[in-house]
Amino acid sequence: MLEVLKKPTETCEILGKTEVKETGLLEVGNPNKGIYILYGGGDICKNGDIPAENGKPRKSKFKLVCADRQDDNVKIIN
Repeated sequence: MLEVLKKPTETCEILGKTEVKETGLLEVGNPNKGIYILYGGGDICKNGDIPAENGKPRKSKFKLVCADRQDDNVKIIN
């Protein structure tokens, strides 16, 4: 059983698999902007918010955006 927000749920859908991975720059030719990682090959989407995606495998995309200054990248928590 899966727990979501501390509540049990019978619904569990695979949003992407590490075997189906794509990486790249957020802005082609400019690595200073950041990178993305996309995991595909998840469960088939049904009744999603984007009708064009229904019937297709789910995918998850993570965008890692670089800060303009080094100080903005580092947060020290005491």
